[in-house]
Amino acid sequence: MRVRVAPHLDPRDQPVGVIVALEDVTAEVEARAESERLLQMLDATSDFVAIFRPSGEILHTNAALAQILADNRAAGGSGRLADLLEDREGFINRGLAVVATSDTFHGQIDLRIAPDRILPVSALGVVGRDENGELDWVAMVARDITSLKEAERRLRHLATSDHLTGLANRALFTERLDEVVERAGRTGRSVAVLFCDLDRFKEVNDRYGHAVGDQVLVEIAQRLCAIIRGDDMVARVGGDEFVIICDGADDPDALAALADRVIDAVGRPFDVGPVQTRVGISVGVAVSPGGQASGDRILTVADQAMYRAKSTGGNRYRVQPVEAEPST
Repeated sequence: MRVRVAPHLDPRDQPVGVIVALEDVTAEVEARAESERLLQMLDATSDFVAIFRPSGEILHTNAALAQILADNRAAGGSGRLADLLEDREGFINRGLAVVATSDTFHGQIDLRIAPDRILPVSALGVVGRDENGELDWVAMVARDITSLKEAERRLRHLATSDHLTGLANRALFTERLDEVVERAGRTGRSVAVLFCDLDRFKEVNDRYGHAVGDQVLVEIAQRLCAIIRGDDMVARVGGDEFVIICDGADDPDALAALADRVIDAVGRPFDVGPVQTRVGISVGVAVSPGGQASGDRILTVADQAMYRAKSTGGNRYRVQPVEAEPST
């Protein structure tokens, strides 16, 4: 019970007794206890919880979020909730668009905890409105998904990388080539593909075994990566087949020089334990003006040029332009 006591005065303002009012506050006490239990639960979770006004006034932050804000201040940040948002303006605009028709929204946002640390979180927001339907408060729960993003990255790497050499596999090569060709259609840049097939590699496997052959392939991958430009891509698309994508390369002399470097790099001896061996490589170079041919067509022409090089003795290159595909 809540007790209120006031003096009872006579007409001369002299106290003649007291007035006692008793109010049943059971519901209020229970509500306060429930609120305290809820806050304890919020503080116990590792999720980040915040309740705030549209103006930015913070009504509540749980212990996990308070620690993040403290870490931000320790790293030289402001320690303000709004300043954690990596894309604050975009997040606000997206949130306002959603709450115009709904009282909940969710998505992924990035929190900049420190200048060199960004925390990806999955966020759920719930809004409260006043009697006029206007936005009154926003409650957000965010969960750290760093481990999930890392798992996704590892799975994508496994799905798009050659298990032996670590190079891009055929799936990632095809994806990248399509992206380069699509961009070339907008910019007019040329696209070149070098299709490389080893010469006499079967002899290595037959004479020394596949373990030595695998080590040769790994070394070839490393040598090819060492001679390309930073924006180029090397992929292994078959047992002894490698391809190189050159975005924006249209200088015949530069492409010829690259093909020569490929032949020279692969032609040097390979020392695998007590074994020293050599292989050669045939290179077909296809060059396509921007937007005039599909990725499949460019790869086919490069493959044809490679076979021309191999048919004339191997360990050499051939350059072949890609004719524009007929419009449909």
